[in-house]
Amino acid sequence: MKRIGWKIYLILFIAFLLVPVLPICAQGPVAITISPLKSFFSIEPGQKTQGSIFISNPSTKKLRVKPRVVSFETIDDQGTLQINEGDFSDYIRLPVSVFELEADQKREIKFEVIAPQNANGGQYLSVLFATDVIEDGAGSFFSGEVGSLVFLEILGELKREIKIKNFDVDPINWKKPKIKVTLKNTGNTHLAPFGEMKIYNWRQKQIDLIPFYFPEILPGKERTVEYEVYKNLLGKYTAELNLINDGWDLVTEKRQFWVFDKGPMVIVLCGLVVLIFIITFFIKSLKRRKHAKKK
Repeated sequence: MKRIGWKIYLILFIAFLLVPVLPICAQGPVAITISPLKSFFSIEPGQKTQGSIFISNPSTKKLRVKPRVVSFETIDDQGTLQINEGDFSDYIRLPVSVFELEADQKREIKFEVIAPQNANGGQYLSVLFATDVIEDGAGSFFSGEVGSLVFLEILGELKREIKIKNFDVDPINWKKPKIKVTLKNTGNTHLAPFGEMKIYNWRQKQIDLIPFYFPEILPGKERTVEYEVYKNLLGKYTAELNLINDGWDLVTEKRQFWVFDKGPMVIVLCGLVVLIFIITFFIKSLKRRKHAKKK
């Protein structure tokens, strides 16, 4: 066994010598920070305005930054973004194609936002920034893009309309119920719906109020948000959903559901047991008193 052990150590030692030394970590793209992450503009067709993005280099290295403009859309009801390449200079014009950013430097990049004469509704663009580290006066490659989203609303024939596609809660719940709401934007510009959800008990008395806020929903897209009712419930309830926003009609829907949560059920059962015990004790006491009087 000792000889075999020495052979294993010898093989590992030789392998260690033959394997080339690899760096512990590789130099990756250095991140920059940008603000704001979202910008909103509303302008008339044929008009233009100006926006700004602030870029900071928190690293100790000089960076080369390359901005570009793309469009974006959401591809599911969770708001996952998809980037679309193309020429969007008719909507956003950048003043620079490449610039340098010193260590700990902050710079403002002003850009022009344009509404073409024949455009209408919402346009959704993003200014992306790729970076590379400048070493010995030359950059290696651009990578690690970060972006700022631009929500452009071109005024004119705007249609602001939101619909409740799904308002779902299990009819019978054995724990705290979860309520799922899916909204669809059937208009031609982005909307950020908000409202409230009221919970009523079987006597139609309001017992809970849940405010909700949806992030921006793009035209023709859907967004789903799930809410959990944290109050201890037991019995029959009604959930009422109200969408509220200036310029929209009030959209209301109701759902009924039952809750048999273990926590409240245990409390109720314990209360019933105690009540039965007290009633039984009281009845037996009365019987003993009557029996004592007869004697």
